[in-house]
Amino acid sequence: MATATKRSDTLMVSEVLAFVQNKLDTMDVISLEQICLTSFKEAELAAAKKLLADTATTAVRLVPRRGDGSMKRDLQDIIRVFQETDPDDIPTYVARDLYKLPPVTFDHVDVTRLLKDIVLLRAEIDEIRGKLEASERASASMQRELSTMRNADAAVAASPPPAREVQAQRVPVTASIATDTVSRRVNDPPPATYAERTRDAACPLRAAAPAPPRPAAAAPSTTRSQQEAAPAPPRPRPRPRRRRRAAPQAAPQVTLAAAGALAAPPRAPRNAAVDKDGFILVEKRSPRRRNRNKRGTAPAACSLKAATPTVDIYVSRIHANMAHDNIMRYVKERSVGRTEQPVQVLAIERLQSAKQTDFKSFRLRVPADQQKVLLDKDFWPAGIVFRRYREAKQTIKSPVTSARV
Repeated sequence: MATATKRSDTLMVSEVLAFVQNKLDTMDVISLEQICLTSFKEAELAAAKKLLADTATTAVRLVPRRGDGSMKRDLQDIIRVFQETDPDDIPTYVARDLYKLPPVTFDHVDVTRLLKDIVLLRAEIDEIRGKLEASERASASMQRELSTMRNADAAVAASPPPAREVQAQRVPVTASIATDTVSRRVNDPPPATYAERTRDAACPLRAAAPAPPRPAAAAPSTTRSQQEAAPAPPRPRPRPRRRRRAAPQAAPQVTLAAAGALAAPPRAPRNAAVDKDGFILVEKRSPRRRNRNKRGTAPAACSLKAATPTVDIYVSRIHANMAHDNIMRYVKERSVGRTEQPVQVLAIERLQSAKQTDFKSFRLRVPADQQKVLLDKDFWPAGIVFRRYREAKQTIKSPVTSARV
């Protein structure tokens, strides 16, 4: 399928329009009007305005001006067209006689505007310079803090082991520790938490100080054999829950680490049920959903029928001469063979734009199961814009142009 050529690819000869089209982006309107009024004749401006009206697609009305000041008003209409019209809808104007193009000298330049632009540019440069200096200061401060932290870590690594760790190295490792697991688990104080171990490692003075004695747990009144013989109370059956690997509850053994400290086993969460494989059952509560919608499954009755789900499709960039019947006939004929039955347009509505345009826009309401056909690029001609319709504040609906099938 050949792509549509733009109107801007067309070249037209007009010295007046070529000068205005090229200088409008670099000059202010007042200076441009002054140069054109002093360099071109009234007949040349009128001919240029007529050529622009015949070749450009614009919403600006180019009516002939008469009376005093008509030459200036014609030039203002030409400038307005270039300012308010899409550049793709205006041809590219060129000059055949280059001597007709007026020169731009300092007499036609507003020096005050240039000075204001220089002042604004200087202020922006000063602002960028200030932000750069603040960023450099922040970067230097972060580097100093990073070097301080590295020095502190090096000092902690080079410091001697704490006193309680040295004493732990002298404890003899015997075989009786492994056999006395139950008594040690009951009488020994609970191991230090992760926060306490991190705090002691970060502060050597606190780690070197002897830890205060913790109260020992009370010995159980029953023996181990009595505890094993007593039946365990029945536990409620848990609901299906996610399983997470638990830390093994190994017997506390005295081991010599690289620094000579006792390695504390990790602690399992409180009130955690551990199964025989060593997994912790973690329950994930599902959010409660109330008032759920339900759909009926009974056969369709004659007295009651469900409504067909529908969607709205936005179609734009349609030629101004096209009407509702043209669109509905195109959709019906184009959809033959794409679905089991042709697409049925339930409603069509003309959309009014807040700005004046040379094309039309419509909203089509079709069944939801047939929307894929209308949202296919191969379904619409080149240049047509389409998508799912969404409400916009700028859209003005016209109740008169609505038609239902």
